[in-house]
Amino acid sequence: MKQIIVSFLCALAVLTADAQFLFRISGGGLEKPSYILGTIHTLSGAVLDSIPEYLEIEAQCQQLYAELEFTKEKASNVMGSAAGLQAKEILPDGKTIYDILSKEQINMLKSVISKELKATWKTITEVKARSGGVSNRTIDDATISTRAESLVTQMQIFMPNTFMSFIDGMINMEVLMQSLDKDIMNNQLIDIVCISRAKARGMTIGELDETSDLLELLGKNNNLSLEAQVDSLARYLTTFEQHRQNSIDEVKYIKQTIEYWNKGDFDTFSTMDYLVTSAEKELTHDKKRSETWLPKMITAMHKAPTLFAFGSAHLIGPYSIIQKLRDAGYDVEQIKKK
Repeated sequence: MKQIIVSFLCALAVLTADAQFLFRISGGGLEKPSYILGTIHTLSGAVLDSIPEYLEIEAQCQQLYAELEFTKEKASNVMGSAAGLQAKEILPDGKTIYDILSKEQINMLKSVISKELKATWKTITEVKARSGGVSNRTIDDATISTRAESLVTQMQIFMPNTFMSFIDGMINMEVLMQSLDKDIMNNQLIDIVCISRAKARGMTIGELDETSDLLELLGKNNNLSLEAQVDSLARYLTTFEQHRQNSIDEVKYIKQTIEYWNKGDFDTFSTMDYLVTSAEKELTHDKKRSETWLPKMITAMHKAPTLFAFGSAHLIGPYSIIQKLRDAGYDVEQIKKK
């Protein structure tokens, strides 16, 4: 989820026409080079027309590989499969959250949900005001408290991690809306636009990820024991204010990231402490994805010149695609602005 926040906030800055993380792949027996576009997933696809280097690359390539081509049918399959994960989220033996948390912890849980509901509602009102809308509804503390109580009751059969995910979801929404630029929402996202443009040009479309990878992300915390989840939720509640502030503070790191993107300064981007630390926390998952992607990329490149479009986070870290390609004997160099 954190990567999603990072990507979205990056998109909220105004990008210049020179913004690019473009790389050329050559050597390794390739007859013609292939290319990588490091994207920011929720960036408006309108930026592509303002990057001359991208337009030249797009015209040279015969294939485009993205992380996933997320069609309606595939989304339905993913969500249907994800629903099956809910079985692991239900408390065993007919227990409820009231049975496994102390009265003090339950009160803390309700208090945390109340605070975040209030903060989210305030942010929604401010966003409406920025966009010219007016909210004619106000919610007092008593109503907020009642809604928090109702939410805990409705969710009482779920495992502790479900509550943390729910609260994190509210925080994420609040942070995103605080930085919301309505113009971003009027354009298709860059990864989708890359695919649609490629289709219009008659390019072959490929996928680097498997649908199962999404399901793994959705269910990766479900195997923790009940005792471990109770302890984790207890720590979460006692440190909630700091946890919430950390999410809000991420904006300052994103501003730095945008500056590097605007300048095409990949060297500094790739060594940012914040991004490197985030990559280190996802080592196992990143390693698996890189090992899955690499053979697909090699096969595609040797078949025809290929444009790969995926998140810039996959270009950094110990299991980065750039390093994997170099280890496999390919030359990978950043295309500088003209």
